[in-house]
Amino acid sequence: MAVNIELFFKQFTKMNQTIDCDNGLQLIWTGDYTGRNVSLNLRHREDVPVYFINNPNDSPYTKESLLAFIEDELELFRKIIPIDGSYITNRMYDIESDESLYIPNRVLRNITNKLQKVKVDISVDPVRLIGEFDGQFEISGDDDDIHVIVDFLLSELHLNGEEIDSSHDDYDDWIDYFRYDNRDILEDEIWSSFSELNSNKNFYNYEWMSWYSDFNIIT
Repeated sequence: MAVNIELFFKQFTKMNQTIDCDNGLQLIWTGDYTGRNVSLNLRHREDVPVYFINNPNDSPYTKESLLAFIEDELELFRKIIPIDGSYITNRMYDIESDESLYIPNRVLRNITNKLQKVKVDISVDPVRLIGEFDGQFEISGDDDDIHVIVDFLLSELHLNGEEIDSSHDDYDDWIDYFRYDNRDILEDEIWSSFSELNSNKNFYNYEWMSWYSDFNIIT
C-alpha cells in the first residue's frame, strides 16, 4: 500500500540514519529536512532528508557521487514501501556540504608524483609525439561531470619520420590532433595516475558520471 511522502521519509530515516559508502565514509542523517523540488517540471516541492558527511579516513569524494549511495537505499526502500506520488521523479534527498568536490592534499601530491613519472612516446601514423608530464593539473566537478586539465611538455614532434617544429605549416594542426581530436590517447597515458580518484566510488561512479581530460600542450 502506497504512503504519502512525509510518512515515507519518517520510515526511511528511521531505518537509514547511517548510510555506509566506500573507504569508511558514512552519510549520517542530520535529523532535519529541507525543501526540494522533487518533480523535474519543478511543480512539486517536498521536505526531504538531509545527510552530513562523516569522513574519518579523509577519503576524496564528490557530492554527486555520494548521492548515489542514498539513491540505492531509496530504491530498495521504495520496493518495500511505495510512495503515493507518481510526480516524484527528481532527487529526494540532500547532503549538507559546501564542497561539491573534495580531494585531500596527500592525494593531490600522489597524483603529481605519478604524473611526473609518465614519459610519452606514441605514434599514430604519420605522426609521433614525444614528451612528459610536469605534474601540474587542475580538477573540477560539475554535477555528474569530472573535468581534468593536465600540462604536457612536448619534447619532439615527428611527421613522416622527420622532426618538425613551429615553423612547419601543419605543426599547430598536429598539436590540436592530440589536444582535441585524439585526447583519449594521452588520457590513456595518465589514467592510472588518477587511480585514487577514478577507481573510488566516493569520488567517481563510472556507471553514470563522465570524466573528461583536456591537455595543455606546452611546446
